[in-house]
Amino acid sequence: MVAYLAPISLRQQLPIPSANVLIALLFCAAVIAGGLAFFFYWMSTRRKQVAAVDSAEPVQQGNPVEHATPAQPALWDTLVQVSGDVANASSLGAAIPHILQGILHVTDVDSVRTVIFNPRGGPPLIQVAGDASSDIAALDRPVLLLTRHENESQLNSADVVRERLKIAAETAVPVSFVATFALKSAGRLLGVIWLGGRNAQELSAEQLAVTRSLTNQAAVLVANARLYAEAEQSVRRLHAVLASTAEPVAVIDQTNRFYLVNPAMAAAFGIDAAAVKSRQVGDVIDDPALRRILTDAIDKVNGCEISAEKEQIFTAGVSPIATADGLVGRIVVFHDITRIKLIDALKSDFVSNVSHDLRNPLVYMRAYVNMLDKAGPLNEKQTEFADFIDKGIDRMHGLITALLDLSRIESGIDIERSDVDIVDLLAETAETHAVTAELAGNSLAVSVSQPDIHVVGDIWQLRMALDNLVNNALKFAAGSGQITLSATTSADEVIIGVTDQGQGIAPEDIDHLFDKFYRAARPTTPVASGSGLGLAIVKSVAERHGGRVWCKSEPERGSTFYVALPKTRHVAASTPNTRGQLAVN
Repeated sequence: MVAYLAPISLRQQLPIPSANVLIALLFCAAVIAGGLAFFFYWMSTRRKQVAAVDSAEPVQQGNPVEHATPAQPALWDTLVQVSGDVANASSLGAAIPHILQGILHVTDVDSVRTVIFNPRGGPPLIQVAGDASSDIAALDRPVLLLTRHENESQLNSADVVRERLKIAAETAVPVSFVATFALKSAGRLLGVIWLGGRNAQELSAEQLAVTRSLTNQAAVLVANARLYAEAEQSVRRLHAVLASTAEPVAVIDQTNRFYLVNPAMAAAFGIDAAAVKSRQVGDVIDDPALRRILTDAIDKVNGCEISAEKEQIFTAGVSPIATADGLVGRIVVFHDITRIKLIDALKSDFVSNVSHDLRNPLVYMRAYVNMLDKAGPLNEKQTEFADFIDKGIDRMHGLITALLDLSRIESGIDIERSDVDIVDLLAETAETHAVTAELAGNSLAVSVSQPDIHVVGDIWQLRMALDNLVNNALKFAAGSGQITLSATTSADEVIIGVTDQGQGIAPEDIDHLFDKFYRAARPTTPVASGSGLGLAIVKSVAERHGGRVWCKSEPERGSTFYVALPKTRHVAASTPNTRGQLAVN
């Protein structure tokens, strides 16, 4: 006998947390349903038998020529005993013999056999109770072919057996009785349990009822074993794929426990993959940045950058894992952007150096343009040309200033952290831009969720970020009405927003708005002059403060740009001797 499913343990831990519970519930439900069905059937039959005795008329069951026999309590006892033995079995291979022995005892046939298909295409699982002779075993294939067309059948003579199983005339028929019961799940044929007897007979209604209950239990066991085998095979394939993936990958369940850590993840962050499995992230990860990415809200950490060992820099791609039952965890994929960051740093250094070199020539150009009229009177055309040159110098000066500001912010130098009152900062920004907004056909308003909102940060950088957001709104939503500067708080963040009522931003552009020099070129996005660095500066300021930026927009309904900064307690203002240090009261 070949038992391809025998190693599958009904109590073995499943890779999917809820699978064991599901299998146990299905099995228990099948056992209870089978027992109750037989009990109510037996009670109904018993009542009919009593009525038949009282009226002196026989009660017919099944075949018209078969008269009811007194109920057999031993059949009920057998069903209960087999159900208990099956519940205590540790595997499919250990449970099936109890069912076969129970059917053998109930029906008093010579042989009971089960043939279960191998889902991998190999030899089937064949188990036998009673006569296991080879001549009876030769009928396994013909019985399977019959079962494909009939869920249940009884063949009550050698001639009927030969005809229905298509046994050749020259071949002896080893049995004179065959009963077949298909094992099915969701309409899918999983195998067959069949009974063979040397002598012709016919199963009574009670025998059929018990046998059906036992075969139903077998069908549930086989279906669950197949589901487990398929799930286990899928998990093994997933593990193999992730193990060969060059990018670090971690799978976290809904309770913030490690489910899977691939070798690349273990190497990049110095994690012992075997030691952390099924353990809480907070118990085994010391790096607060990595712990935050693995456990915080997905919308807050998706796209965050993190430094790892060997001076690598990764960006985190976080996606939820959802099933029909809801969210069951998350998968985190870390993309190595070390080379990109290196190139970006080299580019920033180059731009910074060039900007410094360009500043001096611009000073000379502006000085000489302003002194042209000192050398003699200019005609109208010459004055016009001089004005164009002067405006060009202004634009170049603005671009160079923005580049130098961005370079200084990205370098992390000259940062002076202190307690910043966000409400006062919003009011100051609105007052500063009030005249410009009025000339552009807009008005500025401030809306805060509470009167006392503070963060720890560099006031100069935060003011620059707000100025850029307001200038961006005035530039792209000029004449659209009110622009609102808002501040709200969450459990761990202060969220600053600048909302306009302009034409909105096309969805294709939203993901690139904070890239350096990016200029949207969509039909729904108005075009305005500028360096393309304003929003890049906003992003750099937020990142230097441990925060994040994003934008929400709908075409024709306006846009809101957000800056989220970590919420902190009030801190003492920094002094020149404590620059870059945080003093918490």
